[in-house]
Amino acid sequence: MTRLDFIPGTLCDARMWSRLLPLLGEQYACQHVPLHEAQTRQQMHALISQHSAERAHLVAFSLGAYLALEYALAHPSMAALTACYLQVRRHTLALAEPLSDEDCGAQSMTDASPVKWHLAHTTWFFETFILERYEPDFAPFQRAFRVLFNSYYNGIGEKHPRAQRGLLTRPSMAQVRAYRANVDQRMQQLLARSSTGEAAAQAELATLVTLGVQHEQQHQELLLTDVKHLLAQSALLPAYLELALARAGAAPAAQWLRFDGGLTEIGFQGPGFCFDNELPRHRQYVAPFELASQLVTNGEYLTFIAAGGYSQAALWLAEGWDWVRQQQLPYPSCPRAWSHYPRTSLSKLYLL
Repeated sequence: MTRLDFIPGTLCDARMWSRLLPLLGEQYACQHVPLHEAQTRQQMHALISQHSAERAHLVAFSLGAYLALEYALAHPSMAALTACYLQVRRHTLALAEPLSDEDCGAQSMTDASPVKWHLAHTTWFFETFILERYEPDFAPFQRAFRVLFNSYYNGIGEKHPRAQRGLLTRPSMAQVRAYRANVDQRMQQLLARSSTGEAAAQAELATLVTLGVQHEQQHQELLLTDVKHLLAQSALLPAYLELALARAGAAPAAQWLRFDGGLTEIGFQGPGFCFDNELPRHRQYVAPFELASQLVTNGEYLTFIAAGGYSQAALWLAEGWDWVRQQQLPYPSCPRAWSHYPRTSLSKLYLL
């Protein structure tokens, strides 16, 4: 019998799976992880460890999906590591699927990168830092890619200028997809060979693969942000996905929550992955402060704009105010005043 452990987001309980479970049949043993009972990331990992079997498929949603991936990477077998690697790599391709080749090659500003570059750069990471080091008789897929798809890794060598990534009409999207497929095949072969190796060598490889997977997830977020800005430049108002947006309910009245501050510890703690800039954990004095009880709503932001928020230096930090003046922005740089541009389509702004 196949074990399935279901991990929801923090705002969901077991009812989330109520329509799915009857469809699975008797060949599956299903377990729900009550993630909503936890308050911290460390407690969430503890719940997953408590409720999950040693050998199980993790089925997850929203934040639960990120935690499931972290959990799997923190308890690696080469088979589990390969599955996580392939899952993340396939998701990156899926994000590019709704886009045309022309969409994928365009760069809307210096601070953004083309989708094609994201697809190639994340592949370059695995080829450069893992295959080049561990693959017997390593040979690059294309030598020029070492320069074209390096970002800011000065120790690797020359880099193609960031502002000119949109000028790279070659390689084509088909060639970039072939590059990804080639590296994925070689990575799977490497991980399969390593499954019978020494524990220390496996741990070293797993650490690098985990870093590469986390790095690619960062670029998935960047890819969507860059696509959003790119599509916002067109008078055609194209949608990334043609999906209807459900009207959100009214937001409750915001409150200010006071925190006393004091000496506290900051930095990473607990199982799972962290980047090096989250370490070392150390003590830090925090002055007393207040924090709103919820996120800023669209209506509140419009009130800020209408009240002249973009013309009052006292409401901005110095760097932000310099940017507003340089760009001569009377309001946010979005297509059509008083509208917002989600990834689905241009729509009227709901005043929550």
